[in-house]
Amino acid sequence: MRSRVLPSIVLASIVLGMLTLQACFGTGSQPARVTPTPAPTATEKIVKATPTPSAPIRHVDRSPKVKWSFDAGKNSLENLAVGPDSTIYAASLSKVLAVSSKGAEKWLFDPGSEKDRVSGLVAGRDGNIYIGNLGGRVLSLSPDGAKNWSFDAGKPVFSIAAGSDGTIYAEAGVFGGKVIALSSKGVQKWSFDCGDCTSNALAVGSDGTIYAVATHGTDTGKVIALGADGASKWSFDAGSSIRRLAVGSNGAIYVGTANAADNGKVLALAPDGTKKWSYDFRGGVWDFAIAHDGTIYANTGDARAEKCKIIALSPVGAEKWSFDAGKVSGLALGRKGIIYAGTIDEINVGTDDEAYAGKILALSPAGARKWSFDAGSAGVSALAVGNGRDLYAATSEGDTAKVIALTTP
Repeated sequence: MRSRVLPSIVLASIVLGMLTLQACFGTGSQPARVTPTPAPTATEKIVKATPTPSAPIRHVDRSPKVKWSFDAGKNSLENLAVGPDSTIYAASLSKVLAVSSKGAEKWLFDPGSEKDRVSGLVAGRDGNIYIGNLGGRVLSLSPDGAKNWSFDAGKPVFSIAAGSDGTIYAEAGVFGGKVIALSSKGVQKWSFDCGDCTSNALAVGSDGTIYAVATHGTDTGKVIALGADGASKWSFDAGSSIRRLAVGSNGAIYVGTANAADNGKVLALAPDGTKKWSYDFRGGVWDFAIAHDGTIYANTGDARAEKCKIIALSPVGAEKWSFDAGKVSGLALGRKGIIYAGTIDEINVGTDDEAYAGKILALSPAGARKWSFDAGSAGVSALAVGNGRDLYAATSEGDTAKVIALTTP
């Protein structure tokens, strides 16, 4: 519950009034001596009586502006990333597209096989782009779109991440999966057997610890922590299916779960793998965003990601606020702590005219809606925050996709 705080303008008025009384009557027991002021002349009276024209009222537009829109053709964009030179990378089923910060196509990479569906995309600090695909490969592309190397993981790759030292990590495999560490040149450094590693939840801590998810049994999963050398540090049984992992700046590991009854949790783990707290709610976790102040934003909803809520939790697991957001596809954090949410809303459900509509919502750190951008009949499938006020969105309408650049207020 928010505390009731005396508005600052009222407090300032009281202080100003007290200072004014002191100026008028002095601080001692005797009244201050006042020098009489000469009576104003007729001209002065006229001048003082003439009203001063008031300044025009300025109406500030708080809605975002479309900077440019790029037609990606017949694709279904599912991943967005922004490179160090502000190039925007978008991945479709099996292709990777590079768009300049001005909205012009730079290149298109096509591996030539529809089975090589892109499952992960990350822009490295070295300017290269790393992708994982369900065909079982990890690929490195140069900033100009040329293939640097390709590594055969032997199993479908479900997630990919990059470490601060340039190491690339991939989680791959069903019925005998593994976590693989590759050098920036594509050479395997180590491999760790993890059972069924089919999650798209893979994260790297600031100390180089790798956090992955291993499935064991029906609808259950555990978090495994690996050192930079691939040695096991600890594991934690979450008791439910794990959908997302995130690492906070304080080193805490946040785990989003969902069970067969469509109930979910946010679990907070200490760097040593012990549970710090747990927050229960109706619906599983679909996405995470962690603010600099430690606030955890979780996108929660039922099994179809409908009737979603964005829930803000404090670093100690207390609910700060929740916002009903429809069908949320993803979250992103921008400047000044603004939370961006993309939606894919179904309309005319169950009829022959079933269609989709999409929006981008901007929420303040206090959970108030600042603005909403209507993407029309296109659903928003991915978001990425650029430099300054730039925000990028991937939208899909039928089999046609676009990348939209917005300048936020």
